[in-house]
Amino acid sequence: MLTVSYKPIFPVRYRELLVFSTFYNFIVTNLKRENSLLNLGSHITNLRKIRGISLEKLAYECGISKGNLSDIENGKKNPTFLTLLAISDGLEITLKDFFEDFQLPE
Repeated sequence: MLTVSYKPIFPVRYRELLVFSTFYNFIVTNLKRENSLLNLGSHITNLRKIRGISLEKLAYECGISKGNLSDIENGKKNPTFLTLLAISDGLEITLKDFFEDFQLPE
């Protein structure tokens, strides 16, 4: 069993981690990287705008820099699974709801 010697910035929801880690790995490894990252970034942007949350506020809520979140939204960076957990927390939705309307690239 892995022990962590630091306190995470946001609570880790282990059940969601187990359920969606397979789906996340599928997106990242089995699809064209550029298309999947662009679609994921656009999805985050759309969810953020629907909720009326600024880029700065969401970045603050997630504990990441504004530039890093901007790069994720623009498909320039591949977010880790824990970053996706933080983003879903910042958007105040579950990962299930986060991925519910997500469209996979063709």
